[in-house]
Amino acid sequence: MMSQFIRFLGDNFITQLERPKSSLGYRYPTLRDHPLRTSEIWIRGKQADDGAEGLWRLYDDLYDFTEFMRDHPGGSDWLELTKGTDITEAFEAHHISTNPEKLLHLYFVRKARTPRNSPFTFEEDGFYKTVKRRVRKELENVPKHPERRSRILADILFFTFMITSLIAVREQSYVAGFISGLFLTMACIAAHNFFHQRDNF
Repeated sequence: MMSQFIRFLGDNFITQLERPKSSLGYRYPTLRDHPLRTSEIWIRGKQADDGAEGLWRLYDDLYDFTEFMRDHPGGSDWLELTKGTDITEAFEAHHISTNPEKLLHLYFVRKARTPRNSPFTFEEDGFYKTVKRRVRKELENVPKHPERRSRILADILFFTFMITSLIAVREQSYVAGFISGLFLTMACIAAHNFFHQRDNF
């Protein structure tokens, strides 16, 4: 019921709003000035602007990744959230390897009917792709599986935090409490890596 109400407000708001022009060449985002600023409203506006026709848009092509979602190494969440939008920038930014590009033909549906609503291009000889190739080459020197060491380090930081916090409470020591806080901070930073792991094991 709430989502229908939001949709009703959004549709009425679209018809009443005269949009300014973008200096970057974008069409002014639909629902940008909507009084309800939620992620659902933003996604609806993006879906209206991107010309993805309920599919996923990459460059000027439309793809159906429905069957691939379960196997997506980055998890299914991002694909579910971005259905019906242009994911070109996200695709380019999150896939350093060329392997994902090699799989695209398996999910190709058709060419998009409208031009992209973005001034950014990803030409093979352009700046972004050139940097990406150089980064890919540098990443070959980075160890592929530091996972075990990372997990051990995160565990050590967490248990050190627990021990120092118990000492701080038992001894009523601000110094131990401060040290405990430092270990908690480091444990949270180390744990950040785990937030980026796939969700479809």
